[in-house]
Amino acid sequence: MSTVIPSIAPASVDLPVAGGTLTVAQILLPGVPRGAVVLLREEHGTDGRMAVLMNALAEHGYESFAADLATLSSEPLSDEAALAALGDLVAHVGSHGWTREQTGVVGYGFGGRLALLAASRTQLGAAVSVSPEGVGRSTPGRPALVDAVPAVVTPWLGMFGAVDDLAPADDVRTLAKRLVGPSPQYSEVVTYPGVGGLFFHESAEALAHAAMFDSWQRVVEWLNLRVVPRPTPYAEIWSLKQALGE
Repeated sequence: MSTVIPSIAPASVDLPVAGGTLTVAQILLPGVPRGAVVLLREEHGTDGRMAVLMNALAEHGYESFAADLATLSSEPLSDEAALAALGDLVAHVGSHGWTREQTGVVGYGFGGRLALLAASRTQLGAAVSVSPEGVGRSTPGRPALVDAVPAVVTPWLGMFGAVDDLAPADDVRTLAKRLVGPSPQYSEVVTYPGVGGLFFHESAEALAHAAMFDSWQRVVEWLNLRVVPRPTPYAEIWSLKQALGE
């Protein structure tokens, strides 16, 4: 008989950030969680989908903090305004005892864009961008990522659909050439053949379903390899004894 693991309902917190008040969904775990993840939704994405992802992260030992930064303004939010609010969100994660190296950021769509921009400016444990917006196209306050991101200082994973009209293959290749290799931190770009930019959504179509499954596995593996785990009490005691020469 299979065991059904009950889902955790995320708690909602109104967090004062640069530009206003941000509603943050969070799942905090008992014991010694492995790490913390900031989840950045696609613009006006669904709360239900984020709750599923947060529970999936909890299964791997991660506390999570999810938000849609675009809700801070009725107008399209500029990169700088969004990054200022993201900095406050990361500080909120830090108030729960997580260091930067113990924190990862995972973003979708506009959130994926912000995850890459954050990775270019801030040292964190890991960053993942799933179908990030604006790879080669500029809009007011949001320059093309190929121009805005010269390198990353946080290990970054980017995932794209090969037939995404908003992320043409040439632009993705240009971004990969700029970031994979020259950056001081390791970067990786994955492109899924035969799927568009929403490959991370549930789909009955075989290629899209495979891309969704594979992309999530890559998210978890990237976090597990690069986010520094929080030490257990026994590990802290051992480290103290080593420092004291015992």
